[in-house]
Amino acid sequence: MPLRRLALAALVAVPATHAKSDALADRIGQIPAEVEEARLVGEWTEGTETGTYRIVVARTGLQEVRTRLFVQWIVPAEAASRVKATTEIEEVIELGGDVKETTIELADNTLQLTVDLGGPTRTAGQYLVTVEAPGRYSFKKAPPAPQ
Repeated sequence: MPLRRLALAALVAVPATHAKSDALADRIGQIPAEVEEARLVGEWTEGTETGTYRIVVARTGLQEVRTRLFVQWIVPAEAASRVKATTEIEEVIELGGDVKETTIELADNTLQLTVDLGGPTRTAGQYLVTVEAPGRYSFKKAPPAPQ
């Protein structure tokens, strides 16, 4: 009986000894299923530090879709890039709309997003989000397109 337990323990241990440790793959596996989009959209500078903006869109719900929109400041590095800051555009969740599309413009270290929200008639439409620094942004209804 002890020999059988030893053989079973050896069989269970074999996959663990052959498993390859991959920290990046492990972290990718931890991304929540609600994250449906993550994209790099341009560069920022703060003092001597430079990096890339990343837009993240997460959705929850089936019947009533709830969307959350985030902007991240990514600092690149040879070994492992890092997230310097994350800012949620809280008005998107408050309005209860679904982000259908985002258009990006960059100027003078400022990120401007035109966000096309679908959803209830009262909240659907285009909104302008101007992001200047982590935690500092403005959110307003976009003016109607010229005819």
